Amino acid sequence: MAVWATLLLLALTGRVDAADSSTAKPKCFKGTVTAVDQKEKTFAVGGFWSTRTFNAGDHCKVSLEDKADAELKDLRPGQRVEVGYVANNGVRVASQVVQKNLVFTGNISAIDPPDRILKVKRGAVSETFVAGDHCKVIIREDGNKSLADLKIGQKVTVSYSPSGGAKLAQRIEQTGSVFTGTVEAIDADDRTLKAQHLLSEKKFNLAKDCPIVIGGKSDGKLSDLRIGDKLSIHYEDMDGVLVATTIAREAAPAKSLPPAQVTRTESPEP
Repeated sequence: MAVWATLLLLALTGRVDAADSSTAKPKCFKGTVTAVDQKEKTFAVGGFWSTRTFNAGDHCKVSLEDKADAELKDLRPGQRVEVGYVANNGVRVASQVVQKNLVFTGNISAIDPPDRILKVKRGAVSETFVAGDHCKVIIREDGNKSLADLKIGQKVTVSYSPSGGAKLAQRIEQTGSVFTGTVEAIDADDRTLKAQHLLSEKKFNLAKDCPIVIGGKSDGKLSDLRIGDKLSIHYEDMDGVLVATTIAREAAPAKSLPPAQVTRTESPEP
């Protein structure tokens, strides 16, 4: 009986140990930092369904987008993070915290280079960003640009992090290609236009949120354009289909056609 009791105890102990080891398997949680307590070495992260509190282990590694070797004190509420941790009976111990910048894509609605302010709109949503001291501006793979090189209406992707109630832009990128030419044909029903430069003619499909910039304002309409207008078209090549993301009129022809003549597909008369 004593032998059987010993074997049973060992079996139960083994099961308990196995259960403990299973709870100690590394896990991952993604969310937004809601609170940081440096003194207690704890921080809270809000996810899609819940908010979890973590204890930072003695060897917990914290890295930010702009600071690979960071500390717990560098975390700020609002930052998007990915936490690597282990749990034991409800206690979560973080071994790694990686901060990733938030991203917003839209069209530029306002720029103030002296104050380093950038406003970007996507549909009905508008966001205001403050360019950080080390903010990188990239225009078509050229990283030696500044806010002054950006233009109203351009489609950009802003990588940012919250800072004291503001959205601090760390990276502003404008991708795609540019075509400059004169309007050859417009189809308002299909939302397409053709433009020509020297011997090159291209057809563009306007994106749903493609702004048309006229006179520095991005509230233009396709019906405002005329055959012969000189345009600067920012576009993306989607497997041979050219999608216009921004259209800016640089100059109007000497004699503009009336609006009624450009509401359907047509070509200039010889």
